[in-house]
Amino acid sequence: MQLVGTAPGGASQSETLTFAANGTQVSTKRFATLTSVVTTGLANEAVIPTVAVQAVSADGTPQFMLVTVAESKPAVLGWSGWIKVPVYNQGTKEEDAAIFLIDYEETWAPSAQDFFIEDDTGDQWLVGGVREIRVGFGFRPHHWHCRADRYGPK
Repeated sequence: MQLVGTAPGGASQSETLTFAANGTQVSTKRFATLTSVVTTGLANEAVIPTVAVQAVSADGTPQFMLVTVAESKPAVLGWSGWIKVPVYNQGTKEEDAAIFLIDYEETWAPSAQDFFIEDDTGDQWLVGGVREIRVGFGFRPHHWHCRADRYGPK
């Protein structure tokens, strides 16, 4: 597998990782951006392999990266009661819990661990659960019902 991207200083760089069997490989280079992941030699495999690429810190801890997959979706925001959930970012605490109702689309679906970012305030909401509602009560007949939590500094 070849990783192609840029180093933290902006210079182009690449790295080739070789897999002898089912397993994990860790890049020895630090990438600021990753522009492509190219695999070779997988055409004649009896079982089609799954390739996953994840950003991790030096100790292997997964890193959360914000990637915009949908923008400016209209949503109904409803406040919810307090819940106990793990805090994903050290030095933060849960401030609010809410329900987001978002119109259903065939091309996009929210999922747990996504972030919703409010256009007006910039507040970030961590999605804890998503349910597809196919039959509503006249409010939103087909929509995504998302439970999310907003965090702030301790």
